[in-house]
Amino acid sequence: MLFSGTEISCILAGTILIFILYWCNQRLSYFKNLNIPYLTSFPFLGALTEAVIGKKGLYECIDDIYRNPQFKNEQFFGIFMFHKPSLVIKDPEIIKQVLVKDFNNFENHVGGSDDHDPIGRDNLFLSKDGLWRNLRKKLTPFFTSGKMKSMFPFLDKIGDNLLEHMDKMSSSENCVEMKVKDKLSLFTTDVIASVAFGVDANGLNNPKSEFARISKMIFDFTFRRGFEFTALFLLPEVTKLFNFKMFTKEGTEFMEKTITHVMDEREKSKISRNDLIDTLIEIKNSEMKNNEEQPLPIETLIAQASVFLSAGHETSSGTATFTLYEIAKRQDIQDRVRAEIQEALIKNDGKLTYDTVMHETPYLHQVLLEVLRIYPVLPFLDRECTNPNGYSLKPYSDFIIPYKMPIFIPIYGIQRDEKYFEDPLKFDPERFSPENIHKISTFTNLPFGTGNRSCIGERFGLMQSKTAVIKILMNYRVEMTDETPMEIRLAKNALVIQSEVPIVLRFVKDRIDE
Repeated sequence: MLFSGTEISCILAGTILIFILYWCNQRLSYFKNLNIPYLTSFPFLGALTEAVIGKKGLYECIDDIYRNPQFKNEQFFGIFMFHKPSLVIKDPEIIKQVLVKDFNNFENHVGGSDDHDPIGRDNLFLSKDGLWRNLRKKLTPFFTSGKMKSMFPFLDKIGDNLLEHMDKMSSSENCVEMKVKDKLSLFTTDVIASVAFGVDANGLNNPKSEFARISKMIFDFTFRRGFEFTALFLLPEVTKLFNFKMFTKEGTEFMEKTITHVMDEREKSKISRNDLIDTLIEIKNSEMKNNEEQPLPIETLIAQASVFLSAGHETSSGTATFTLYEIAKRQDIQDRVRAEIQEALIKNDGKLTYDTVMHETPYLHQVLLEVLRIYPVLPFLDRECTNPNGYSLKPYSDFIIPYKMPIFIPIYGIQRDEKYFEDPLKFDPERFSPENIHKISTFTNLPFGTGNRSCIGERFGLMQSKTAVIKILMNYRVEMTDETPMEIRLAKNALVIQSEVPIVLRFVKDRIDE
């Protein structure tokens, strides 16, 4: 009996459909067969279905998963991150094991790219195994207190440029209203261009400069770019399949051209600035001198400078923006911060120093920690099981986490959980006072992560945010406007936490008397 072409097509389509349905059923039965509590979800898209279709933000999906009453009393549970069985960990003690105690079993992040995108493959954040260990060891000296102190004059100068820019905007008035994030993004772009690339980006005076434009492009989260970033960090197979990149084609070419040129010019001039470029040159030259069998290629060095821009630009400007927003709502907190700044300036003859920013304004530090509790840069931490034999969750469970299984720690939900923080949505810097900070577990407040793979740039990020806030508060009082949202609604299409609408604040000239 012969079949027509149409009949054959129908048989093939039916066979494929049956196979897909069988595969989905087997996949969705994964946790059920292991007697592990799990979240049922739409096939292929998994727990992030509503984020993928644009109905909710990534942070909102993660928070919904965390607060699902089905898992209220569970220490961990299963989800499908797209098609992958993954584990969500809620219990602080298990989080401690994954991030610190048994870190060697969870060294890698989930995401990453491959040979088509060296910046996405080789940067410190997404690199894996031996490459990550090598990079972490060689880049750690760049983030010491001594290095931070040597960078501070650059931040101080660019902070003055920010004030000059604001003064020009308010020259005819005693105040200026502005979209805070836009201006602070230009500030952080100029800082990173200076301390990482050794160039004067001049973004505050020329927002259309190439450096400022490329930096903005990186975090201009259109639907496509939002999906590319989500795939890069959560679903590397899709990144590789569709050749997604960490930066756009234009951004990648700009980074490669700029960093190669600056490194070449620096080596020719033999001028040292104690910046990231000097560190990368030192790494390259020390490897050549020591005849290392596999020295880091130039693409890998470029990846470090590139991720420094992408990581330091958005995170610090966002933290400083949320800080100014919260103290505009709470003038009593603002008064205390400004009084502390005044006292530190008097102590240092009116000069702003590295020690002033990092050690002599402890209440401001409390304020920033509370900002990062409520608005962590990323809504979750992720790890991947790197033990080929799997990892046993005993004594908590008989479940053995299999090799390569993704692990997610929903810090956005944990840091806003009334179980760990009384009245968690209230902005209260006193949580981090010397008298109270002992009440907060290291593993329920994780804006920078913790353990061997915690954020290497934590100190630099805080220095950037604090410098911007102090410079502004030295010269202006911050107030709400009619446009300022009373409550923050977070953007749906962004991987990092940011406001859905621009935060507009009023800055009234009120220079602190030194």
